[in-house]
Amino acid sequence: MAIRMGQGMALAGLVALVACSDGGGGSADGSGTGSGDGSGVAQKGPFQPGGTAEAVSLAGDGTRTGESVTGDIGSRGGYDLPPIDWEGATLVVLQGSYYDEIAGSFSSDDRELHAVAAASDGAVATNANLYTHLEAHRVRALMEGGDDFTTAREQAADELAEMVGIEAAAGELDLLEAGDSTEEDSANLLLFSAALLQAGHGQAAIDALADDFADNGALDGEGADEWQAVREEAEDDTLLQTARDRLQNQYGEAPPDLGSGGSGLGWILPPCQALALTEPRVVCEGEPFYGNHRDDSGEFIPFVPRENGHYTVALFNDPDADFANTGLCAWTIYGEDDTSSTEYGDGGADGSFCGVEDVTTHRLTAGETYYIHPTVDQSDDDGPDARFRLSAYRNSEGKETADGAVELEVGETRDATIGTLINTSDQSYYRFSTGTSGTYTITATGYPCVSGELGLTLFAEVGAGFTDDVGGAWSNDVCVQDMEIDLGAGTYYLTVVNRLDSFNRTSFRPAAAGVDFELTVEKQ
Repeated sequence: MAIRMGQGMALAGLVALVACSDGGGGSADGSGTGSGDGSGVAQKGPFQPGGTAEAVSLAGDGTRTGESVTGDIGSRGGYDLPPIDWEGATLVVLQGSYYDEIAGSFSSDDRELHAVAAASDGAVATNANLYTHLEAHRVRALMEGGDDFTTAREQAADELAEMVGIEAAAGELDLLEAGDSTEEDSANLLLFSAALLQAGHGQAAIDALADDFADNGALDGEGADEWQAVREEAEDDTLLQTARDRLQNQYGEAPPDLGSGGSGLGWILPPCQALALTEPRVVCEGEPFYGNHRDDSGEFIPFVPRENGHYTVALFNDPDADFANTGLCAWTIYGEDDTSSTEYGDGGADGSFCGVEDVTTHRLTAGETYYIHPTVDQSDDDGPDARFRLSAYRNSEGKETADGAVELEVGETRDATIGTLINTSDQSYYRFSTGTSGTYTITATGYPCVSGELGLTLFAEVGAGFTDDVGGAWSNDVCVQDMEIDLGAGTYYLTVVNRLDSFNRTSFRPAAAGVDFELTVEKQ
């Protein structure tokens, strides 16, 4: 009988204990059919034949009772258990050596992984992996705190799903035979397993992660260092493919992959948020830095953009502070934490109100670290009025260079943005490649339907810059701007210019913002 775990969506991060069977059960040969008594697969990669399987009845407080049955682990991590003569809360314990999907060989030491399931009609079935190991520890801790088994299991599953970004039940994941509904979630688990190996974590670290998660459904205590090491290793964009190749070479079938969406990676933090784990001062998109002028004025505050483009930097009082407080504020953004390094933009001082919003004069590169240097001089030295808020957000894309233009895929629609500040951010640049000659349509839509328009100009690549205007669309006061043009095979560059009315395009500072639109290139 398959176990029903709670489902949830991902945010930020966690730990994967690898995989289970398609549908929540498997036979001793890993076929996923089950024996009718107790079955599943044990994977950290897949366990080797000869390991042990045990099912233990749990008391109402999550402790082990004296009732248990034992079985064996067969090929490909599949396990079977004899008939079970109790009902309800059950702990499944799998122990043995396993296939190391990074080294490409079987381990010389054992691992122990847990899962929880509800025994019924003499049987229990679930896969056991790194994710179920975390979940099992959390379930038992909640039961110890007074929750019944069903409530505890649902809460633990929801917390795990939110942390690691899976939708399927952890006990249904399988590194070798994932079904269509568990493909990306199983790949999520495989990436975690590979990153855990790459970080050098053994059983002690796995248990530290599980004990930390058991405490409050998060990895923010004694397992935080181990968790951070896993996430850092997972930033290697070749790691998942390496693990997949090793498993396929050993077992002869393609392991799960993330697919084009890559949706199941909620536990991998963007670079800026990852930097915030170790740096005392960091500003990220959507996550302002709150400081005060006594301690933070004149300090370098790192910022890592998620995407290429021009960014607005805003330096305002904390919303809880007194906006009437007079003072002097300014900012400069540098390529290094050194005022003599390259400047990428600045916001001038305002002597009557401590609030400066402006746009970087140079395009920022995704994944690079920049350093914002705020200067804040306020009259109040104590309390909330001494505080300020520093934030950054993207308001246009690309730059008029071959390297700076944003890549477009023919046949796909991009959620794009363009700035409102004339001569600073009111243009965005793109490039796309045509594999064959033909008629192509370029469309911009979804922007505010007001007076004015977005203008399109297409260039052919010559050398390293934008030359040879080959077409354009500049119809006035239209809600959709499009152009149809015959193109040969090659690379082309597209300039989008904001020509909307004064509410969406301005030369006034500080008034930086962005306008969202949709951009599509299609072959007819």
